[in-house]
Amino acid sequence: MNRRRSLASVSLHLTPEQLRPLLDNYDFFGEWYELQHVNSETSENTPPEAKRPKTLQDKVGPALPESEIFNERIRHRLERCVRATIESITPASQNTQSAAFTWNAEIPRKFLQLPGTWAKPRATGQLVGNLHVDVSFCRANGVIETLEGKRVGVNKAVMSCFSDFLRQAFYGHNLEAEAGHVVLPRYTHRTLLAFLASIMHEAKGSGGFKGDWFRKELDLALDMLDLAIFLQSPRMINSLAKSLVENATPLTYVLIAHRIGDHQKEYYELLWKKILANFYELIHNNTCRLLRKNEFERALKEQSNISKLEELEALKGWCRYNEKNGGDPKDGHTFRQFQHSNLQEEPASSTGTPFFVSSQHRLPYSVLAVLGGWATAGPTAKAEVFDSYEERWIEPLDNVLGLTSPRSYHEIVPMAKQKRLFVVGGFDGDNYYDGSCIYNLEKKGWEDNCHAFMNEKRCYVSACPLDEHHIMAVGGYNNRIRLQSTEILNTTVNLWSNGARMNHIRSDCHVTLHDEKVYVVGGFDGNSCHQTAEFYDSVENRWYNVGRKMRDKRSGVCSISIKGAIMVAGGFTGRNRLTSCEFYDPREGQWHVIASMNSSRSNFGISKLRDQIYVAGGYDGNGTTTRCEKFDIRLNKWYEIPELKVRRSALSMCTLEGDCVHPEFIQERKLA
Repeated sequence: MNRRRSLASVSLHLTPEQLRPLLDNYDFFGEWYELQHVNSETSENTPPEAKRPKTLQDKVGPALPESEIFNERIRHRLERCVRATIESITPASQNTQSAAFTWNAEIPRKFLQLPGTWAKPRATGQLVGNLHVDVSFCRANGVIETLEGKRVGVNKAVMSCFSDFLRQAFYGHNLEAEAGHVVLPRYTHRTLLAFLASIMHEAKGSGGFKGDWFRKELDLALDMLDLAIFLQSPRMINSLAKSLVENATPLTYVLIAHRIGDHQKEYYELLWKKILANFYELIHNNTCRLLRKNEFERALKEQSNISKLEELEALKGWCRYNEKNGGDPKDGHTFRQFQHSNLQEEPASSTGTPFFVSSQHRLPYSVLAVLGGWATAGPTAKAEVFDSYEERWIEPLDNVLGLTSPRSYHEIVPMAKQKRLFVVGGFDGDNYYDGSCIYNLEKKGWEDNCHAFMNEKRCYVSACPLDEHHIMAVGGYNNRIRLQSTEILNTTVNLWSNGARMNHIRSDCHVTLHDEKVYVVGGFDGNSCHQTAEFYDSVENRWYNVGRKMRDKRSGVCSISIKGAIMVAGGFTGRNRLTSCEFYDPREGQWHVIASMNSSRSNFGISKLRDQIYVAGGYDGNGTTTRCEKFDIRLNKWYEIPELKVRRSALSMCTLEGDCVHPEFIQERKLA
């Protein structure tokens, strides 16, 4: 049986294993495309010699014209690729047969013929059939022509595996099939090349274009998606939609949602979750006005991450924008009928645009939860919740979020993907706790028989997530000595184990996860307050000192990771409670001063909510406090927010979002 079949006769239902030898030789194209259109993005003022790859220039000599550089690079890579492919074929693979396919092991060494320049082929350029082409792939036996009249030589069998349209065009009973020539009059040469590159990445499972390519080339990526839809390529529609959603930013959410909504419902819903989670940013950048009427109505009905004032701002802005751009003024009146709203209409403006001044309560997307702490009468088990929509503190019922027993100087660690809160260590006024317990956010209750014992009792402890399945607890006090040890909880099996010892004894310190490393700042060693910090490398299981010291000694300090840096606030120097704050940038290894809080405090709660830092309670030097503040990073300014309902210090505070927020959390306790 003759095994030397042409690819035109190959079955259209090839398995990945059967396509692998051919696709291996396509890999260079994706690399070329990134070199040509991504890595070559340089300033217009950059001299040509600076843009030219020096390593290649050294190989081919200074006389090589710039237009030939990419061609030479591709030839070098192609030669290596072909050699590797030929060497990878064994006698066993040569004998591989199937009912639909028999592979030809005799691979030609010349897979691609390049013209002298990419812009204009030579008169003696390569022919596919009887047509001159600008770019040709290996074993090309078909041609695709673009809007500019440029032609790309492709293999019909491979293209047919990815496109129902091209399958019919190349193998159907029509003139295009006979000529092997398909014209795409709506799509540019650049779009087609990028689309073909994405096919090669997809076929090889290489993960697509590198880095943030889809953010830099959003317009091109959207054109590629349109081309995939036109070519009836479900696999590429799915791949491109996934990449677009993963790389979407608040500024592009609405644009991408409208382009993929009718073709990829699954990824549209994933993007919709991002829209709800970041709806406040869409209000600030005004892209929420671009939402269609049904989308805007849905966003206001569902659990959007906005405050009451932002909701009213969005309503006014959407109505004004859509009326100005030809929308129906009556749409504004429709929003009065929303089940979640009781919108009161002001007298209409001169243009008849309705304005709204109030709305009913909605379930917030995110809340702050405070559990336990040292109240006026001692440790407490009560919880408080900050409603980000109403911007007020609420005391929920005792059986909702409240601790099972009074506790202070403990740590609450949320594990969002597991929908659980872990309570670590603490002190109830008499006993020092040596373990952790779990609150199930999905079941809205404490789990039975979930207590996990640590090797040490730990009061004045600090803890944070180490990764998705581990929590690290550091330092503290065990009623005898201040601790230098650390422990790690495996949340999958609910078991604590010893971790690496810190370089310093620390109780009343604070830890935060930043860039996959745990940073610990400040603390007290039994004699003095610390001005130092160190970080834990989980790969090496070792602690490293941060070279520079903080500007102040800080015990009872709080820290948090924000915008590529670690921010620390407040604390106790051994003499005074602090209002001062500073941040550490690991990239430069320096501490920088930022705006001070309005109130001095130590042993307080800290958490991040919607890109702002919130602090609550603590000890101000005179007693426990109810005062709370938030820090606007962009303005470098602290603002007072509503106070806690219960005075407390030695508390722990965390953020709950999305599915972890339930109506019961914001149902206020009824006072007798």
